[in-house]
Amino acid sequence: MDGKRIFPAVPPSGKEKRWDKEDDCVRRNRKKDRRDRMKFLGCVLVLLASIGYAWQTGRELKEHVKLLYEIRKLLSDIEAEASYTMAPMEVILTEMAGKYPPVLGNICAKTGSLLRKREMGSGSGIWERVVHDAAGELGLTEEEQELFEEAGNDFFGKSLE
Repeated sequence: MDGKRIFPAVPPSGKEKRWDKEDDCVRRNRKKDRRDRMKFLGCVLVLLASIGYAWQTGRELKEHVKLLYEIRKLLSDIEAEASYTMAPMEVILTEMAGKYPPVLGNICAKTGSLLRKREMGSGSGIWERVVHDAAGELGLTEEEQELFEEAGNDFFGKSLE
């Protein structure tokens, strides 16, 4: 065009306000730019939250697997100690209490002390109850918890209760 405006300088209502198509387009583009920036920031926040969640889940799984290996090591050490020393199970469990993380050490110590008292029935029953009581601290799944509870049968024999 030859520099003439397509729209009149004064809107048809007769007010003294200038109406310029270029200014209106600039305002619309600024709003669109703000919306685009907000969308981008939202995407970045979702991405960061996803990365954080994945990192946290990975760390929890790593700790869980470490606990499972500790349980496996505890059970194999109890078996090896029982076959090597032929000592009573309450002595073996009391000695094992200090060698493992506090949760597993508490299970060994409590089972050992209850076996010494001989008040609560069979050894496998005591083991099952103590492990069941520590279920909240261990954070095992139901299947893992059940297997850990039944491990006492290997050391104490099947319960006749």
